[in-house]
Amino acid sequence: MRRAFLFFLILIVMSGCAAPTTSSVKSYGNLPEALPESEGELLFVDIQCTVCHGHQGAGNGFLAEGLATSPPDFTSMTKMNPKNDRDLEQAIRSGKGKVMPAYPRLTGRQIKSLVRYIRSLSQNSS
Repeated sequence: MRRAFLFFLILIVMSGCAAPTTSSVKSYGNLPEALPESEGELLFVDIQCTVCHGHQGAGNGFLAEGLATSPPDFTSMTKMNPKNDRDLEQAIRSGKGKVMPAYPRLTGRQIKSLVRYIRSLSQNSS
């Protein structure tokens, strides 16, 4: 009787260890932020620009308050129009002062994609 009980118990435990079926795979469709739509947006999220610049690029990331210099508001046409692409590329590649880190490992194409995405933030807000 005891053997039958142990066998039954093992069978129950093992049935719970089966590989998940596709119906049990968690859906990630309800994330608070939409999935990236461009290489630039993916980089913006991946290299963690969002922690200072915020997910929408408004300069309100969760670390922004503690910085000596506030991150620029990429959604503001007034602030973004005077900046040329070369200055943005240089800031990404070399950093800005002691606040923004440098990203020297990004390729030229990646930096241009990132600049296009940053520019789109002010164009989408108007």
